[in-house]
Amino acid sequence: MRYDYPMMVPPFEVKDYSIMTPKEAKQHFDWFVGEVPNRIRLLLRAIEYSETAKLELFDKTPQSLVVLWEWIKPRLQTIRKSDEELERAKEGLPEWIRSDLQTWKFEAATLTLIVDASLYFAEVFLTKYPDLHWILVSKPKSDVYFHKAVIAGFKGGSLQPPTVIFNLCSSYIEGNFDKTMLSLFQGWENYA
Repeated sequence: MRYDYPMMVPPFEVKDYSIMTPKEAKQHFDWFVGEVPNRIRLLLRAIEYSETAKLELFDKTPQSLVVLWEWIKPRLQTIRKSDEELERAKEGLPEWIRSDLQTWKFEAATLTLIVDASLYFAEVFLTKYPDLHWILVSKPKSDVYFHKAVIAGFKGGSLQPPTVIFNLCSSYIEGNFDKTMLSLFQGWENYA
C-alpha cells in the first residue's frame, strides 16, 4: 500500500511572483500561511504512515529537525531534465557557468515534501522565537523574495524556508553530506 502525498495547490490561478498584483500577492500569502498547519499535518501523517519515525519526536524543537532530516533524505527523488529544459537554462549564460548547471531536478512529489519540510522548519523557529513572524515581501521589486512569504525578525534579513530547505536538499543530492536541517537551523539561530 502506497501513501499518496497530496500536492500543495492553491484554489486560484497562480502567476509568477514577479507579475502578481499586490492584491494577488496578498491572496497567495494569506492562502500559503493559512495552509501551514494543514501541510505540517500531512507531513506528519506521511511520516506516521512510513512507520520509520515516532511522531512524538516531532515536537517542534530544534532536535526534531534531526529526525525530520533523516526521514526526508531517502525520499529525495530526482529525474533528468529534458533536453529542452537544459537548453532553456543555458540561454544567455557564459560557457563557464553552463558546465555547472544541474542536469537533474526534483520530482514534483519531492518538491511538495521539501516545501512541507520547510514549513515544519519554519514552525520550529516560530515556536522557539515568538518575535519571528511571517510577512509578505512587497518591496522593493528587486528583492529576490518579492511577493513571497518570508519569516521576518532576524537580524540583517529574512528567512524564506522553502528556498533554504530546497538548497539544503539540492546540496545533499550533489554529495554534500556535512549540512543538516539542524546545522542550518543553528546557523540561522545566530540571527534570531
